[in-house]
Amino acid sequence: MNDLAAKQSSWIGMRQFYQELIEKYHWQQEPMIVLLDQLRQAKFHEKFYASGSHEAVGVSTAAEYLQRLVNNMVYIVYNPAADRFELHYQQGQGNTKRTETCAPKFIASRFEAIESWLRGLDTSGTE
Repeated sequence: MNDLAAKQSSWIGMRQFYQELIEKYHWQQEPMIVLLDQLRQAKFHEKFYASGSHEAVGVSTAAEYLQRLVNNMVYIVYNPAADRFELHYQQGQGNTKRTETCAPKFIASRFEAIESWLRGLDTSGTE
């Protein structure tokens, strides 16, 4: 599978995963589907890889887990109780340098900051 196909496949898999959580388990994660669709419209599926867990979508330039340990990534979590997204800007998976929160209607306004972080152009919050 080429690089572009692998990136696109990772996003398709994440959307299917959240669709299943919503339909099969009735999780209140509909804003994650909207987010994934907005990221697709912004062409993130052509530039970055998606990974995830039950609560987060990870966005990274790295395809493999070991690569994500040393590359910048952003974890995006939806908190249904607060109706907020939490964005965790990390230098390597799990090494959070800063966190932001925003309402779902404002998440698209953060896409440029996310992309800058992933490309190493934004160093705010770093030592």
